[in-house]
Amino acid sequence: MLLAVEGLSVSYDKALVLNEISLKVEEGELVSLVGPNGAGKTTFLRAITGLVKWDQEVLKGTRYGDIKINGTVYFKGERIDGLNAPHIVRKGLGHCPERRRPFAEMTVLENLKAGAHLQRDKEKMRSNMETVYSLFPILKEREKQVSATLSGGEQQMLAIARAFMSEPQLLCIDEPSIGLAPRVKQDLFGRIKELKELGLTILLVEQDVNLSFSLSDRNYILSHGRMVAEGSSAELIDDDTVRKSYLGL
Repeated sequence: MLLAVEGLSVSYDKALVLNEISLKVEEGELVSLVGPNGAGKTTFLRAITGLVKWDQEVLKGTRYGDIKINGTVYFKGERIDGLNAPHIVRKGLGHCPERRRPFAEMTVLENLKAGAHLQRDKEKMRSNMETVYSLFPILKEREKQVSATLSGGEQQMLAIARAFMSEPQLLCIDEPSIGLAPRVKQDLFGRIKELKELGLTILLVEQDVNLSFSLSDRNYILSHGRMVAEGSSAELIDDDTVRKSYLGL
């Protein structure tokens, strides 16, 4: 088991955002986590990659109240929920955040090199860069362009490519299709499929059920901070209650 999350709960002051969430990802899988806005999907990714722990320190004693996190997260058999985000990245658990967030004043190439800041093997870094440019040829064309001037789709490609440059064994991708036109989304998900075919394990958080289910090996459905269903795409779509109540299909 590459990732095993057990009984994860997160509360911001008195608001319970995640309630006893458990999820598993096997090596080589593409697992999707779907649900509506406000379901807790982004908080889940931030929790398992150490960013909620960072929030605890930054917001302690402020008007935002206390942040509490409980539960366990195992990665490659090692418990990591006590580690901070940089240590978790070094372990091989990568995070591509929602709404892209490139380093706006840096060029495409500088963003990619920033993603590889932990890589000491220059030959390996060059190899990873070639893979990125093969998957996202537009980034090669734009490598000297300041990232803030890219289109939304190009920025999302850059965000995924930058995360890939850290050489994750598991890449968590948060809401990649948000704000993108249908044709751009289709192209982007084609690139995510190619990443999986290269052997990368992926945990995909997404609102677009049809797109995510078309790629995934297994799926989890999150609603109001609770895990309400899990299974293959066919199993979940065939379940009338799940399809109508949680998938909007």
